[in-house]
Amino acid sequence: MRNIAVVLAGGRGARMKQKLNKVLLKVCGKPLILHIIDVLKQKKLEIYVVVGVNSEIPSVLGESVKYVVQNEPLGTGHALRLVCDVIGSVEANVLVINGDGPIVDEKLVDEMLKLTDCEAKLLVDKCCSEHKFGRILRDENGLICDIIEAKDCDAEQLKINEVNLGVYCFKNRFLVRNVAKICRNNAQNEYYLTDLVNLLYQENCKISDVNASNFEYFLSVNTLEELRKMEEKMQASIQRKLLDKGVRIIGNVYVDSLSKIEGNVILNPNCVIENSVLNSGCEIGANSVINNCVVMQDIKIGACCIVQGVDVLNNIENGSKMLKK
Repeated sequence: MRNIAVVLAGGRGARMKQKLNKVLLKVCGKPLILHIIDVLKQKKLEIYVVVGVNSEIPSVLGESVKYVVQNEPLGTGHALRLVCDVIGSVEANVLVINGDGPIVDEKLVDEMLKLTDCEAKLLVDKCCSEHKFGRILRDENGLICDIIEAKDCDAEQLKINEVNLGVYCFKNRFLVRNVAKICRNNAQNEYYLTDLVNLLYQENCKISDVNASNFEYFLSVNTLEELRKMEEKMQASIQRKLLDKGVRIIGNVYVDSLSKIEGNVILNPNCVIENSVLNSGCEIGANSVINNCVVMQDIKIGACCIVQGVDVLNNIENGSKMLKK
């Protein structure tokens, strides 16, 4: 059975007010979309990325993924239909994920791809009603029968606290049969991917749910404030993993997602570690910046140092600068 991933990245994210496509904005040192792509590559999925016209995304991701161009921004359903036109009616499980929700892990991908007892899966959670997620509708037997986008909900539907988090998996034979049936009779005048759920339900397909347990970790990023919060969540996750490895973190520090740090390392207040390797026994002084370096075992770097682009073989005194020439 082939496993295919579709990453939706056709929109530019005008609300971000940035020149770059929003999925290329960095969180913890890496573009939003690259956090997702790296996980999908680890699981050896065949990856299709939907991009807009003249998108900068291929220049970042390169040739390791396949691209489908969405010439008009007609919605997520339209984007998925374009991919279905390319892959055809092959036997496959198709994972669909937004390119602007970077916190996704291998265990989640594994769980979503298990379609042995159903034809589709949705990632869901429960949250307070003010969030603008699509609401999960269930029939009298408790079966998922539809998703209603928040903009199309009536007052009663908005009270539903079970929500759609925008990660899906479909058996391809049911997907290709139904994706062309999606219409755009909605507030946005777009083809909603979420309309597939009701179409599958009408075919008597079984639709299962995977509970995310913490919906805040699966939020898509649509504003700079949301980007800031995402950075905080991911930084907290990075530091928790370092603490579990035996890294001592003192005060407020920053470590990006590209850095590799062994146990028995000390990070003093306000140090910044970017795209670097710190071997066991290192200590980084307060207010120091380590960028694109390899720091050897048991090396001590003093306070207020700037070290960039070098292998650090000897201790460095306070206030020193070591820059690659």
